[in-house]
Amino acid sequence: MSTERLLPAERTITVSGETKLHWKDGTVQDLVNNEVARQEPTKEKLKLEMVFNARNLERIARIEIRWTCNIADQLRMKDDDNAVEIFHYASFLRFHQNRCTQLLGRQSPIAQTRTCSIYPPAFVDETIRTLALLLPEHDRNIENWFAGHQAKLQKRQKLLLDPPARECVVGSDSGIHIDSQYAKRCTVPSAILRLSVLQTAQICHRL
Repeated sequence: MSTERLLPAERTITVSGETKLHWKDGTVQDLVNNEVARQEPTKEKLKLEMVFNARNLERIARIEIRWTCNIADQLRMKDDDNAVEIFHYASFLRFHQNRCTQLLGRQSPIAQTRTCSIYPPAFVDETIRTLALLLPEHDRNIENWFAGHQAKLQKRQKLLLDPPARECVVGSDSGIHIDSQYAKRCTVPSAILRLSVLQTAQICHRL
């Protein structure tokens, strides 16, 4: 038997059908922080109007809504931009957000960022803002639409949607600004929705 020391093999974590994280060393928190920083394509903000919600993406833009339990796939377009994935576990996001809030004031900002969650606080906050925009809490049409999707999943004996996904708050009736990688991911579906709205308006004008 060889007495040479075996070097630890590089570990690969598959977080979605398209994304693989290569974990060589460091903590899980280091891995996630580095991946979030690497994917950030721009510092510019994208303002999305309130018309940009999940129901309108499906009903007007004809984009299929696919629910995912993978946070890495939030707002990821699939199938040649004919489908978009939505991470609906708001309870999971609130857990990480609240954990950071509880530590507020107990540690320095740097120490708090390192210890309160494996996810960067800004990333968690922004993911919650995207849910607030996609599933506005006080919209009756969205409420009925969401219940319809929930009923379909229950009928198929699939994992149900997380109800708190409908309880996120935007804080503004005029729209919301999206930062980091979500700004890039929102560009395509928002453009498709705007085009579909214009086409629908033109058709109605002709009638």
